[in-house]
Amino acid sequence: TAMGTPVGIKTAQGAIVAGSAPARKAAYDAAYAMPIDYSAPAGARLLDDLTSRIPPQAIAYANRLMATRGEKSAQIMAKISDDGVVTFTRPPDVRQWDYIKQGLDMLAETGDGAGALGGQTRLGSAYQGLARDIRDAVSEAVPEYKAALSVASDAISERNAVDFGSKLLRTATTPEMASEAVKGASEAELAAMRQGVRSQLQNVLGDVRKVASDQNLDARAVAKAFSDLSSQNAETKLSLLMGKEWPALKAQL
Repeated sequence: TAMGTPVGIKTAQGAIVAGSAPARKAAYDAAYAMPIDYSAPAGARLLDDLTSRIPPQAIAYANRLMATRGEKSAQIMAKISDDGVVTFTRPPDVRQWDYIKQGLDMLAETGDGAGALGGQTRLGSAYQGLARDIRDAVSEAVPEYKAALSVASDAISERNAVDFGSKLLRTATTPEMASEAVKGASEAELAAMRQGVRSQLQNVLGDVRKVASDQNLDARAVAKAFSDLSSQNAETKLSLLMGKEWPALKAQL
């Protein structure tokens, strides 16, 4: 119960998208309607510091996303030099910055950003870091955007959080990777990660088999769960994810 109700990974992802849709739309519509004061420190940081770090692919992705969705927000007006440096000819609005952030998230998961065996390359980590920097700067410049993030993170982030949670207990997922994922995650993303852990654990328990010498399947399932959750690395990763709830859960285990 500390991690959520056991359901399939895909079911959990679908429920998150459907369940948060109305509240997410209302919150994001309110944020997208707000102007950005580019003379304020946070607005200036977006233009002076972060803009030069944005890859052209993220701008292209954001424009395609707006066009496909038929958004009223105008195309992102940007000039790209021969060496790939982006310069905005008209500052982006909140919606456009949010779509650029989503474009960076996409780049972090695919192409040059995607590593072997579902991991992430250094370039992917850099894309992810820049996406967070943009999120934080826009949140500081427009409190309504920060409020929208607290209501429900965008669908991509929450679905990814479920997926990461489903891989948390794997030995390939290091405590360092867990720390990076948890750091700066919203409450909605943390809940989604916990749901991923719970759903994957249910899969593990469902694969436990009876043996001729021991027909007590429940006991064998409990033993398997305890085994997966009791290594030092597993406890470190779970403590990062569960926060203040972890000591009580550990004591019960």
